[in-house]
Amino acid sequence: MKTTKSYAQWFVNECARAAKLGHARMMSPEGVGDGLYLYFRRGELALLEDGPPGYELGTGERVPGNVTVEQLTAWVHQRSTRLPCLPDES
Repeated sequence: MKTTKSYAQWFVNECARAAKLGHARMMSPEGVGDGLYLYFRRGELALLEDGPPGYELGTGERVPGNVTVEQLTAWVHQRSTRLPCLPDES
């Protein structure tokens, strides 16, 4: 559900949220195996090893592992600007 006043602000917030969670997953002691990829669905972006049902692969490019959260946020933003991930109007 959209809680911000504009889709642009939602998009910036969602890129930052996905990057923060993905970075935490990469830095965890368990690691991420073969790496993370950018997945999306309506209203959500995610950095995952495998996309669960309902998610589509956003790019076949593996998420870089040697970046800061800020760099990862920029990476996610750059690769998801044309993905149909904006939330519904509800």
